[in-house]
Amino acid sequence: ALVSARYPRISSIAPISTKDTLFHSFTLFLYEFIHFVLHFTSYSPQESTSSVLKSVDTVAVYFSASWCGPCQKFTPELAKFYNEMRSRGKKFEVVWVSSDRSQDEFLAYYQKMPWLAVPLGALNTVRQKLSPMYNVRGIPHLVILDATDDASVITLNGKESVMRDPYGLEFPW
Repeated sequence: ALVSARYPRISSIAPISTKDTLFHSFTLFLYEFIHFVLHFTSYSPQESTSSVLKSVDTVAVYFSASWCGPCQKFTPELAKFYNEMRSRGKKFEVVWVSSDRSQDEFLAYYQKMPWLAVPLGALNTVRQKLSPMYNVRGIPHLVILDATDDASVITLNGKESVMRDPYGLEFPW
């Protein structure tokens, strides 16, 4: 029950209001999704979403899978980068969006990751909504977002940015 322990059940997410445009609808979905994941995987369920929002400045959404050779090569590099950013006090978080085909694959691969993951039960919905928004045409794919504002995109090419700047000297690019 590793997954159920890390992902408590919830009954609802309180919406937040935005302008009535398609862009803002997508942004709102992503913003709520990121903070929902952060809220219910790393923090106490009693803590308010607004207090969680204050603790993260930058979020990376990482699309990958255990069966993907390039992902297996990049994941350890991203883990080093993640640990470096966190050790330097950066308010940075990664959320993994898995394309694994089974729960066993998901759990085995996730053991190698120090960050958060979209709960198994929500993966298909999240992947279907986020993939077109962020031009995910293959994996690994890393999107870096500004979590302090409205989840605006810093870069859609986060993998290349991490490989070019592995110590994050120019982060958030």
